[in-house]
Amino acid sequence: PIVAPAAQLRGVRPPQDRDPSRLTAESAGALLDLLPHTRAFRVTMRRLRPSMRAANASEAIVERIIATHLRPGIANLAPGTAHWSPPERLVEAALRGDGGYGDIRGEPALLAALREEHGREHVMVTPGANQAFVHALLSTCDVGDEVLLWRPYYFSHLVALQLLGLVPVFADCDERGLPTPGAVRASASRPGGRLRAVVLVSPSNPTGAVCPAELVRELGEACAQAGAWLISDEAYEHFTYGAAEHTSAAELCAGGGEQLLCVRTFSKSYGLAAWRVGHLSYPHQLHDAMLKVQDTMPTHACRASQRLALAALEGLGEAWVREQVATLEPARAMLWEALAPLRGGGGALQPAGAFYYFVRLPGCSSRGAQVLGEGGEGGEAAEEERSGLLHASRLADCEAEEEAVRRLAAEHELLTLPGSAFGRPGHLRLSYGRLASAEEAEPIAERLLRAAEALRARWGET
Repeated sequence: PIVAPAAQLRGVRPPQDRDPSRLTAESAGALLDLLPHTRAFRVTMRRLRPSMRAANASEAIVERIIATHLRPGIANLAPGTAHWSPPERLVEAALRGDGGYGDIRGEPALLAALREEHGREHVMVTPGANQAFVHALLSTCDVGDEVLLWRPYYFSHLVALQLLGLVPVFADCDERGLPTPGAVRASASRPGGRLRAVVLVSPSNPTGAVCPAELVRELGEACAQAGAWLISDEAYEHFTYGAAEHTSAAELCAGGGEQLLCVRTFSKSYGLAAWRVGHLSYPHQLHDAMLKVQDTMPTHACRASQRLALAALEGLGEAWVREQVATLEPARAMLWEALAPLRGGGGALQPAGAFYYFVRLPGCSSRGAQVLGEGGEGGEAAEEERSGLLHASRLADCEAEEEAVRRLAAEHELLTLPGSAFGRPGHLRLSYGRLASAEEAEPIAERLLRAAEALRARWGET
């Protein structure tokens, strides 16, 4: 046993008026601190903490909502997944093949097919679209650079920026849920700004808005003029309805797309979410950087997953995907009708893409905090934010949406995501991608209608 000199033990015993139940632990801690190696260990443990970037990044929202509220009987409308998957015969064939290392860019046959699809020479296969997005950032941006996101944004994009030490700059979409080229110009001309990249998501997650071809062209031109990369996330490229059509930025960008990176995935269209196969195309000047990122991080995407992706692309094709997307029409129509109490009298336009509805809660703000817009920095919203009024409104909206998420789960057995995760407090996002038929959608729509009426009664008119 180690015995400390009596002189060092003076003051170790806590005063007698302290809680007796704490004496043993406090005395032991004080005794341990007398040992030099123990003091050093405690200092070391204080230093061993998560990085500040990870600690301060936004939460893993889907995991938190599921862990908190999901239970048997609840309809899970939180995840962004489709209900279909490729035929089993394709899966079995994909599992047969070489298990060694492959080309870090991707399987040669899959790369050839994707080059034709993208219409570009340089394509890389990644473990999912989120990894492709991180590749895009690592190859184009340095720590401290600014990246423009339009609110409401896809939450994983924001977290990626935070983890990489990049600075998000926010601009609000217009009343149609569409981005504005003026926001790019305003951000690029801001004194002291370091705009390096702009992120476009069309069709949008979470709103379902689809950018018209002319707007995509204007955004590409604005990025070219600003000297900024355009990162176009086209994960929902096949998910459009009615007369809406998806236009890839790769088809329209000025200057031959020399400032464009295009991100796509097999997770949504072909139902390969569990297999993690994404891909991105990029200009020639980024090729060496992309090889470094790919070789260092995943080395390459899973080869069995790539074989399945190629089989789906060649053996099923876009016609099969369109057939699957069509199966979402009943759920899309039923849930939209059920949301009528939250749609401000029914005058809202139904989103034309993806498989989400993003609805405002009654009594909550109809807009987020405008940071940049057609008029540049400032405006009424920015003035309110400086005065603290908008900040207080945001806090109230966050509290309202958390209560709404809780009540929908507890009282109506519906799981949704809060709008604050997408930069727009006071809203809810729900997904109908997992509802395969009218029979599956009908009971969910009935619950949703009752929930919408209850929310309207709780908070008033929209």
